[in-house]
Amino acid sequence: MKSEIKKNLIVGQMMFFLIVVGGSVLIYWLFAPSYYRYEKEKLIRTSYEDLREMDFSMLDESDLSVFQQYENEDLLFTIADEDFQPVYVSWFDSSERQVYKHIVLCKDKFTKNPEIIDRETKNPMAVKLMGLIDQDGDLFYVSIREKIYSINKFYSHMGKFLALVFVLALAVGMPVFWMMVRPLTGQMEEIAQGAARMAGRDFSAPLKADGPYRELNALAANINQMAKEIQGGAQGRQECEGAQEGQTELLDDIRRDVVADISHELKTPLTIISSQVEMLQCMGDQVDRTYYYDSIVEEVARMSDMVNNLMDLSLMEHQIQKMERQEMNLSDAMEYIRVKYQALFEQSHIREEFLLEPDCKVFGNAYYLEQAIDNYMMNAISHTAQGNRIQVSMRRQEGWVWVEVYNQGERIDPALMEEIWQGYVIKRPQQDEKAAGGATKEPEQRHMGMGLYLVRRIIQLHEGEYGVENQEKGVKFWFKVPEA
Repeated sequence: MKSEIKKNLIVGQMMFFLIVVGGSVLIYWLFAPSYYRYEKEKLIRTSYEDLREMDFSMLDESDLSVFQQYENEDLLFTIADEDFQPVYVSWFDSSERQVYKHIVLCKDKFTKNPEIIDRETKNPMAVKLMGLIDQDGDLFYVSIREKIYSINKFYSHMGKFLALVFVLALAVGMPVFWMMVRPLTGQMEEIAQGAARMAGRDFSAPLKADGPYRELNALAANINQMAKEIQGGAQGRQECEGAQEGQTELLDDIRRDVVADISHELKTPLTIISSQVEMLQCMGDQVDRTYYYDSIVEEVARMSDMVNNLMDLSLMEHQIQKMERQEMNLSDAMEYIRVKYQALFEQSHIREEFLLEPDCKVFGNAYYLEQAIDNYMMNAISHTAQGNRIQVSMRRQEGWVWVEVYNQGERIDPALMEEIWQGYVIKRPQQDEKAAGGATKEPEQRHMGMGLYLVRRIIQLHEGEYGVENQEKGVKFWFKVPEA
């Protein structure tokens, strides 16, 4: 069965395309001829009013420049006195012939209050004006018409008309598309807010699992189940410990940190989805919508799987150990990751650089290797300030495929280089030992998390190696796996 999210986005895209393109074609077909004729009639009337201001008995250079201005707009003038002698003719042919053709043969149609009339041509939009201008008792016949074979001005006017129609269609199409995708973004925002509440140990308001999309409903239901498991497990541990205050506080810390780490793992795909939806809303036709739609659906599926996997660390260990491996092109996976994080880099104002060697093939599991790279990427983004740089590289070297993620930012304390790879490690405060002067020693630093721990387990099971190195202006995380 096709994904409801993907189907809704495709329908929204088709509606947007239909409104913008179909609406533009329909409006153009209905109103373009009328619009063009209106523009021509307005130009002819304006030129006639300018001719009223001239002295036809003595045309000067300024008058000729007015004629030339309108002739550049593809208007033709034939002007004669009451004896049908040419005064001005916009044609290279014989002036007398033009006067006879456009004035003498139809002299009864000339009036002092002329109206625009149709010309006897095959062009239904061809019009002309025939007027009589009285100057101090002298009558002058004035014929104004447009070149029927000229299409330059037609395209000029139609270009303006099409631009107006396209803007109007966009103004109508964008709200329609937004209404189509709003239920999707609204439900994702509710899930993100609910996960943030649970990270703060607020389990009072479970997520709604009755929205219009079954994929997001399944994700919300899994998060609710995870919250119940965490609550039940924490309550059971507290009851077993009884009145031992120190152990109770320790269990409370474990619950808080576990929820925080699980929410951190969920934040990666949610952040990617949010940035991609914003990119769709802002960039419109300038991006490949189909790719972003497929990516959103994939990230939702990843979140649902992630919630199930993160409910129990031992279960995750068991799944990693039993993972299936096959020959794969890691370069394709890295290219997908590059495009996937593009919107997040732009949103975070981080400069990125990808140096990817093509056709780097390894024998492994694409899902878990991509998860390991995702953990490196999100770790780098979270420790990189706006304006700083992240560099991702992949290369083949001596039978290995190396993946390196460098971020410009604060360096890691060398004393913590080994500890950051541990998962859910707790170092209890040393309450019994005393420091110099009788003061109680400060509690040892504690680390809880599973992002880098999972990287370590994934790379170990791929028979690879991993590590982290402080650079001059930042930190570089790396791993290498055997080349296929």
